[in-house]
Amino acid sequence: MKVKRLDVIISAAFLAVMILDLLQATGYYNQGDLSNFWAEIGSAITIGALGVLSLVEREDLRKVILIVAIVGIVISGRYLLLGT
Repeated sequence: MKVKRLDVIISAAFLAVMILDLLQATGYYNQGDLSNFWAEIGSAITIGALGVLSLVEREDLRKVILIVAIVGIVISGRYLLLGT
């Protein structure tokens, strides 16, 4: 599997969105809003994992990254649905 230029550009875009999520999470933490803080942290984990996924060639590492992305979705979903 050869990494293409488009994959690197897409990964950089995912990294930028992840950084914006982390900055938003910091704002929520400073306001004392922990449910939105954890929702943004879960979103950042998911976006970061999916951004790296296209750059990884080994199948076993791709599975681990998918598991990390699912964990991020679960973290976000729990705090978005329950709000606590």
